[in-house]
Amino acid sequence: MLIDLGAAELLDAWFSLEIETLTTSLVWREVTRRTQKAKLRQFARADKIQVVGSAPKQCRKSSG
Repeated sequence: MLIDLGAAELLDAWFSLEIETLTTSLVWREVTRRTQKAKLRQFARADKIQVVGSAPKQCRKSSG
């Protein structure tokens, strides 16, 4: 979803909604376009997105 929001240039609009946003480190690594990665890093530094590990145990822990 983050990749699609970035491609559509909707990241600012998404994060302005202040919805808790989590992604896995696997998805984080999939973002390869420099402009999208730079934009996502800004939101990560502002604590608007959290990157969690990709291991199943870590994902379960974060969702509950």
